[in-house]
Amino acid sequence: MAIEVKRELNKKDEVDAHVRRMSLIRKYPPAETVGKKLLGAMAGGVVDPDVRDYAYKAGFFVLELSGESVNLLKPPEGFVPKHW
Repeated sequence: MAIEVKRELNKKDEVDAHVRRMSLIRKYPPAETVGKKLLGAMAGGVVDPDVRDYAYKAGFFVLELSGESVNLLKPPEGFVPKHW
């Protein structure tokens, strides 16, 4: 899983940039990912609800930082993660 971490996840452009990175990772894969399904996620200390929804539509899991832990936010019903 490739995760993009931001202090504040509040711009849809950040999701679009991670989609491009995921495509590059698949095009030029690290040795440990060859032949494996690759999932993506976005994480932030503060997650804007609109950007969260946009990330789900792009096929990413969304995580929210909380103190010293990380919470996997509940995806919307019918969410299917994208495999790169």
